[in-house]
Amino acid sequence: MNSTTSSPLHFTPQEKRILDYLHQHPQAIANHSAEQLAQLTWTSAATLNRLGRKLGYKGFADFKLNAVADLKNRCLDCDSFLENFAVPEMTPEAFSQTLRNTIDQQNSRLLQACAENFRLSLDALRQTNNIDIYATGNNLPYAHIAARKLSTTGKTVQTFHYVEDDHINNITADNLSIILSRTGNNPLCLYAADLLLQMNQTVIAITGSHPSPLSLRCPLVLPFWYKSTPHPLARLIEADSLNYLFNALWFGLIQKMP
Repeated sequence: MNSTTSSPLHFTPQEKRILDYLHQHPQAIANHSAEQLAQLTWTSAATLNRLGRKLGYKGFADFKLNAVADLKNRCLDCDSFLENFAVPEMTPEAFSQTLRNTIDQQNSRLLQACAENFRLSLDALRQTNNIDIYATGNNLPYAHIAARKLSTTGKTVQTFHYVEDDHINNITADNLSIILSRTGNNPLCLYAADLLLQMNQTVIAITGSHPSPLSLRCPLVLPFWYKSTPHPLARLIEADSLNYLFNALWFGLIQKMP
């Protein structure tokens, strides 16, 4: 039987330095490795692990996983975000401009929260000439739009709504797969991720739910705004968030083109 008692936590000066730094730079935990964060705080990776365990996690990696998920949730608090647009006296012009400005700000903040994963994903995309995008249901139109845009960079881009044996059997070593799932729990998407990762393929998960089964499987995860809500603006904002993300990847790719 496990028993838990509540007692105040006592932090060493080094641990307090880390906590102060993270309080002032909350996105640092998403953008830096343990070694980089240790250098920035003049501590050590061992100190970061001890701090993670002291806070109730298995170590720094577990602490980072939960902290990043919390950061992303705070970056896009969907309910409060949608409530901002319940002002009846707002004119259509003011409404449109306010909505556009707010969506742009939220998308930018979400991208900044996953800056390191975005950089790694962009590097992986630059190194491949073959991109497969897996999506199902309502996500397929977004996948087709993304494929058309990314194909303008000279890469071969295909879309699939399930794993096709003929394609998988002839897949090349430098192939990269993007798996798009709102909930991160679609069985077809999870099957594709498992199979491709077993083949040592590079897989980028793009999901609106974090953490989720899909995001926990894939080493590279990019988030977009998603909320299962009846609010009429929810699907509009979701589509804009996905377009923003794919536009950012496309722009990153063309910057490196000769």
